Amino acid sequence: MSSVKTPSSGRKSRGTRGTPRGRHSGPSRAVKTHRGPASHIGRNALIIILAMVVIGVVCYALALRFLVPREESGLGYAISDVKSYNNDEAAGVASGTEGSQMQAGISTADMVSQTDAPVITDTSYRSANIDIKITSHHYKKSAYYVADIKLSTVKALRCAFAKGKFGRNITQNTSRMAIDNNALVAANGDFYGIRNNGIIIRNGVLYRNKPTPRDLLVIYLDGHMEVLDERKQDGYKLIEAGAWQTYSFGPTLVRNGVAVGDYSKSNVKGYNPRTGIGMIEPNHFLLVVVDGRAKGYSDGLKIDAFAQLMESLGCQVAYNLDGGATSSMYFNNEIINNALGKSKPREHSDIIMVVEQ
Repeated sequence: MSSVKTPSSGRKSRGTRGTPRGRHSGPSRAVKTHRGPASHIGRNALIIILAMVVIGVVCYALALRFLVPREESGLGYAISDVKSYNNDEAAGVASGTEGSQMQAGISTADMVSQTDAPVITDTSYRSANIDIKITSHHYKKSAYYVADIKLSTVKALRCAFAKGKFGRNITQNTSRMAIDNNALVAANGDFYGIRNNGIIIRNGVLYRNKPTPRDLLVIYLDGHMEVLDERKQDGYKLIEAGAWQTYSFGPTLVRNGVAVGDYSKSNVKGYNPRTGIGMIEPNHFLLVVVDGRAKGYSDGLKIDAFAQLMESLGCQVAYNLDGGATSSMYFNNEIINNALGKSKPREHSDIIMVVEQ
């Protein structure tokens, strides 16, 4: 019988479903589609919205840290809570007698009778327990002011907070704080309110206990001061040791009567207005303010030159406080320096001042 030809007879074999023989079926090729202008607009809008959200979060965080005032309660532990410091005699604080005044550096010639009114001039204040002299000078093309302060008790050296409140970003100018607290003389402090750390003791009360890698100035009830490594300190123990004030800023300017020489790691090395405090002997302090950044009037000082200045003034210990536009000194109901060549220093958190007890 003759064979019956099928329809595929005599034809070349093909792959499955019409795929030519010799070719392998591979992955299917993606079909390109054309996206219209609307899809690009949507994607760009999403990117813009996300960017705005990120910027908003960053701005809020910065405002919360640097702008939004926030009162804090503080820790409240005070010298009055320490049994051994419940009275002036136990703390070694002078009681106002002639002997204690001479021990504090106030000589008999400087004394004013307890019953006499204070003697006040344009550049001085003298009472039974306080002697203040204000002088102005020039050094290395810079104008600076010195408040030479002798006290019978360190309790006359006090701190005041802006608006009477402890917290973040609460500010006032130096003169307003000084007037509100009856200050005889005052200078800006360490601007603690722009930070959330440091050991903060003011007027014998512990407000914050968060040590940092900074120099910590401690002024004690016996009238002496020293600078410590803040990382190794505890605010509660400092209170128990008789700490009256602490300042967390720095750096140290003078130690053991000699200017500290190495400021290679300092971030405040340039020419700037400066504020510092020094101790010549217990209960004998200097507040020093240097004007700066005012061409033709006062250049300001580098930090090493400021240290040399404090040494030359006779300080055994000296410490750098906040500077720049904050640097300000108040006496006789007015600001007496001219930071940045402007008549109005910027607002800040706190002042160090002298008041009658």
